[in-house]
Amino acid sequence: MYRDAWIKVDLDAFKYNIKTIIKKTNKNLIAIVKANAYGCGIQEIYKAAEEAGACMFAVSSLEEAIALRNCGCKKDILILSYVSHEYIDIIKKNDLTLTTVSLDWIKTFSKYDASNIKVQIKLDTGMNRIGLKSEEELKEAIKILDNSKMIIEGIFTHFACSDEKENPMTNKQFKLFENTVKNCNRNFKWIHTSNSDGAFILNENFTNAVRVGISLLGINTYDKTLKNVLSLFCRITNVKKILKGETVSYGATYKALENEIIATLPIGYADGWIRKNQGRMVLVEDEYAEIVGRICMDQMMIKLKSKKNIGTLVELFGKNISIEKIANDLDTIPYEIITILSDRLTRVYFKDNRYLTNFNPRLNESEN
Repeated sequence: MYRDAWIKVDLDAFKYNIKTIIKKTNKNLIAIVKANAYGCGIQEIYKAAEEAGACMFAVSSLEEAIALRNCGCKKDILILSYVSHEYIDIIKKNDLTLTTVSLDWIKTFSKYDASNIKVQIKLDTGMNRIGLKSEEELKEAIKILDNSKMIIEGIFTHFACSDEKENPMTNKQFKLFENTVKNCNRNFKWIHTSNSDGAFILNENFTNAVRVGISLLGINTYDKTLKNVLSLFCRITNVKKILKGETVSYGATYKALENEIIATLPIGYADGWIRKNQGRMVLVEDEYAEIVGRICMDQMMIKLKSKKNIGTLVELFGKNISIEKIANDLDTIPYEIITILSDRLTRVYFKDNRYLTNFNPRLNESEN
């Protein structure tokens, strides 16, 4: 690790969350590992998910699916978004499962040799993003898929408002999905509707799996017993005293009201720590310190209450500063906070309460 800024990934907490969700929902768990496993790093995450009981993986694109296969994953991989018929040979070679994004998509695939390609049918029950829109489309789709000898493995939908418990749309979407599936008179290996939040508010026995992504990291609207998996740390690289009236960083937006101690941290917006974090707090040992001045591309400055040494550990989020708190402060969602963390940050993995390995994405290097 050549830079004093890194993401800590607690694999014990990650596995605990998977086992807890499986137990509480009493359903199979499809682990969503898109966007580099929500910033955690796919290399170690998929292995931990398998060990904890995930039955399948889901990603957003063909590229992500191939990357997961290249890591050694042998389980089924469902691609949740559009994949072109141009890649039929690659899909077959890697034994990937596709999502039917529309009836037109199905008709296009049927013109080519798509035999033995596995698919899961997506029903659009109100998200209006991708999927089949009606019972008539579903029945026609099944007929075309059967004739083209594609393998229909499952059927699913996606909730738009499951993070709002009182919003009636989730139940409305579920009922539409349930009735549509029942009316098509077809058995499916996999039937699933619930994302991370939906898994905790729907009490039904029609589906046999849940699709969970961010809750694997301990972030859920309803269940606060899940454990935090991700932490972001760095170390102080410079400490200096400035005089009253001096300014800090670009634009001179911060002016010292008294003589102050300013520390520099080796992290900035190119790492995913965006400029809107200016004015927020980080934790330096046992003291909170304000981010002062504009955050730079590679560095930022904080105001210390007492002098600290170079190399002192700083928590940006983790045990003491929650990702949810940061998201609330920045008027965004936890997904955005973690998925924009860049490949400049080494991922450091802990298992069985001790250091396991780290992975530097830029150098494609691991160290035991």
